[in-house]
Amino acid sequence: MNVPEKLRHCWETVGQTRPLVYHVTNFVAASFQADICLAIGASPVMSPSDKEAAELVRAADSVLINIGTPTEASVKTIHTALSTAAVTGKPVVLDPVGYGATEKRTSLVDEIMKRYAVSIIKGNSSEIALMAGCQGVARGVDATGICRADTAAFKLAQKYGTIVVATGRTNYVSDGNRVFEIHGGSEMMERITAGGCGVGSIIAAILGASGDVLASAIAGLIAMDIASERALEAGPGSFKASVIDQLYGISKTGLGEMEGRLSLQDRIVG
Repeated sequence: MNVPEKLRHCWETVGQTRPLVYHVTNFVAASFQADICLAIGASPVMSPSDKEAAELVRAADSVLINIGTPTEASVKTIHTALSTAAVTGKPVVLDPVGYGATEKRTSLVDEIMKRYAVSIIKGNSSEIALMAGCQGVARGVDATGICRADTAAFKLAQKYGTIVVATGRTNYVSDGNRVFEIHGGSEMMERITAGGCGVGSIIAAILGASGDVLASAIAGLIAMDIASERALEAGPGSFKASVIDQLYGISKTGLGEMEGRLSLQDRIVG
């Protein structure tokens, strides 16, 4: 099976198996993430409750941890979910939203990475750069990193022995040995909230269905790029709704032609 066929196969497993994706996520993104999961054929469950976190992890096919609006209660739930995932072997996608913006967010993510293994770290290019130890300036939940996103993804993947996704104008995925570039998408994604969070949900759904960590990360990025390119761009509101519609369409037709979307770097440049 060649790479495009493998990515298409992983994407198709979502509709075939309807994976249950347990989200510990932020209130800004939860509705959009749930809609996206349903659109692509997955089953989302969102709960911030620590009292049911362990039960939901056991029932789920994959777990998404998004720290976007951290509270004392959500932090407790995150630890319960991650400790249960470690015991049960459930795959985990971590979205370190706003890493570096505040001490609370930074220390939470650092503690998670010290205590637990995660399957995929998915963040924007600046969050990944800061996690990798590059210098940068944080503004709210956005940041400006100094080192290249591809280099940061490579370094972070090597540091933790996991798959790392760095999103931006060009998306990068690294397994610590290679760096893949994923090209495409719409600039309108920068005008809506929760676009990156939605990508995390897609990746978690594919991972829960297929079990293929690297292919899930790449296929999820390609799916969102295709959907955003096809979505109506009359304005941010209609665009966001159209992205969901386009993802639903892609769930029926498949990922389609991938020529020019994916490339493998032959070297890392600092």
